[in-house]
Formats: sequence, structure tokens, C-alpha cells
Amino acid sequence: MSITITGACNYISPAIGALTPNSIIGNVLTYNIADFGVLSYDSSFNFNILVDTTAVLGSQICIQVSISNQEKN
Repeated sequence: MSITITGACNYISPAIGALTPNSIIGNVLTYNIADFGVLSYDSSFNFNILVDTTAVLGSQICIQVSISNQEKN
């Protein structure tokens, strides 16, 4: 699963009690999830971002989530 954050902000850290991404490249977070059934959907993927001081009121921050199944052989 990957989360891509775009806009006038930067990823800072996972929120308290949330999962730590397996990979962080800029504002792209990647998680390796073996079983979504054991996760807490209201807290597992919470994170902290810092909004840039150059952001204009009304600017948008976009969060895109992609989930793919990579079967094991």
C-alpha cells in the first residue's frame, strides 16, 4: 500500500499509535501489510504533516492511496 501526499506540505511522522511506513521517499509512504483484518482503520494510517509557510489560504493538500496485491510464490 502506498500513500502519496501532494500540496504545500511535508510528511513529518506517524501519529501516536499509527503504523510506521516501511519506506518513506519524500512524501510517498509505503506500507507492507500482510493482513488488513488486524488493523484499526481509524488510527493505523494516521500521520503528521507540516504545512509550508508559503501555503495560501484555501490551498489543497491531496492524499492518494493505492493498494496492490503482491502474491507470494
